[in-house]
Amino acid sequence: MTTAVGGKPRDVRRRNDKLSFHPRASCVFHRLPFVGRKRSGVRFWDVPSTGGYAGGTLTGEALARIFLNALHDHPTSDTANAWLGWICSAWLSRSVELANLAHDRSPDGAFNTLRGQVIGFAAALSDVLRTAVASPDCPIAGLDVGRALAEANAGLVKAAAREAIIHTAVVRSDHPRAMKKRSPPSA
Repeated sequence: MTTAVGGKPRDVRRRNDKLSFHPRASCVFHRLPFVGRKRSGVRFWDVPSTGGYAGGTLTGEALARIFLNALHDHPTSDTANAWLGWICSAWLSRSVELANLAHDRSPDGAFNTLRGQVIGFAAALSDVLRTAVASPDCPIAGLDVGRALAEANAGLVKAAAREAIIHTAVVRSDHPRAMKKRSPPSA
């Protein structure tokens, strides 16, 4: 969450706060580490704005894998089709806060029109994602969510983020250093 202090937005979440799962939450979606609480309800993207671009990339990718894993594990959740839309809508609101702009409160105004477009777009994507992650061939099955959470938290620390993102890129590439880190194929 951000608030304006002296005209400059700041994170309300402390910079050293780590993301964590919320296992006691009654709704599956609310258990995810990027979902937080606020006075008036739920914040669907409650992630500190730290770590720079490289860290943000690392954190975002790890949180996406956690999100997809939740869709995989809970495909019939009553609200699963809305999850992506809630996240995207929270990104829009967060961008307005970070830019220190006032929200357009009119239901027919430009901001809410865009928000509706984003929600509709995300709902269509959610239908496809839910089908894709249900496939037995989906690579998200068997995700180590603890490791993914550690990667997300590493992205919040700029010094750790740079090293982690380079490691991730090398492991995914065909770079010779990556061959040492990958398991050899079974004979």
